[in-house]
Amino acid sequence: MTLRFHATVDEFERATQRPWFSAAAAVNGELHLVPIAGLRDRGLLEQTIRRGMVHVMVDGPLGSRPAWVREGAALYYSSAHDAPIEGRRTCPGDVELLRPVSPGALSNAYARARACFARQIAAGRSWRDVK
Repeated sequence: MTLRFHATVDEFERATQRPWFSAAAAVNGELHLVPIAGLRDRGLLEQTIRRGMVHVMVDGPLGSRPAWVREGAALYYSSAHDAPIEGRRTCPGDVELLRPVSPGALSNAYARARACFARQIAAGRSWRDVK
């Protein structure tokens, strides 16, 4: 797996078509990341790489599913499974995850995607069958 740390957030945005605050994006089997110093300074380096590695592994098999399934899987499998499953909120739409309007909106969409994915796993569904 290739990890590609970009020198600037502008370079990251051009290469991935994702906003800088998404921090990482899997593109053609490579994990693209914002500059390493920023991730390290915020204590997010390892967590961001874990989530990105899950993306590289599941995006192919789950490629035809909504973005919340892929994001939910990445967030679920890259974090502690004892994290609470939040209430019955709706699963986010693709636009909320792929073209968020702000860091806060993306954070909210991530939490909802993880909760939607976790609910289906808790109900006994295989990760490959989450819809």
